[in-house]
Amino acid sequence: MKATCPDKDVFLSLSIGLARYPEDGKSLDELISVADARMYAAKKAKGSCRN
Repeated sequence: MKATCPDKDVFLSLSIGLARYPEDGKSLDELISVADARMYAAKKAKGSCRN
């Protein structure tokens, strides 16, 4: 995604990981850990998408 600021272009990207309570963990730390691992696995499997 490209956003235009007054004097320069800024390129933005977003990465999301998904974890479900209680299937993937019962504490916030467990859920964040699962979501983080899934996000990085998806990025590795698909590679970067850049135009």
